[in-house]
Amino acid sequence: MDLKFEHQLDDIAIRIGIVTVRNIDINIYPDGFQTELEKEVQSVQDGLDPKRETFRQAGREMLRNGSYKPTGRSKPSSEYLLREATKDNFPGINPIVDINNLISLRYMVPISLWDLDRAPSSHVIFRLGEEGESFEFNSAGQHIDLKDLITGFAVDGDQQHPMINPVKDALATKTADDTVNVGAAVYYPINAGSDGHLQKLLDEFGEWLSKVGSNATTTSCIV
Repeated sequence: MDLKFEHQLDDIAIRIGIVTVRNIDINIYPDGFQTELEKEVQSVQDGLDPKRETFRQAGREMLRNGSYKPTGRSKPSSEYLLREATKDNFPGINPIVDINNLISLRYMVPISLWDLDRAPSSHVIFRLGEEGESFEFNSAGQHIDLKDLITGFAVDGDQQHPMINPVKDALATKTADDTVNVGAAVYYPINAGSDGHLQKLLDEFGEWLSKVGSNATTTSCIV
């Protein structure tokens, strides 16, 4: 099934990088990955280097739209990972999520994941959420208010189903033990970098994802 991505974020200093990976074996970690992740976690435990600090700050500003304030629990997911990296036992979930976390920490940008086969459609549009829009993000039934938050919506006819954003991803489309096809959206503050730098990130992300099983294949693009 062909995927289609577009956005309505022309007034925001953002690029959205997309990586898709198909035919993964979610039980297989790439060789050397755990060592690479441990090194990345250790590298931020004493604070961020200037480049990553620039991206951290730019990531917050990228989300500061309308009434949305990226503070407290509304901060970008990359800052949640940064906080977890300062603790013992950095969380491990599955190869796809853990590769996501490696890239997010390394470049200090928020990244969303979704199961392509659980999505309502293969057409995703990125826009700011509107009044009354929300989605459930965990098994406890908690919801996130999407008003003025950059959000990816699966477009199904006249319906737009909110699915991902730089803070939380919807429970309905999260990866699971039977996931085989995955989409990832990198929310990249263009004021802090360049399209070339983003493409480097996407290439590295895709290279790791292509090693999750012997038949995995990846594609990438910038929206």
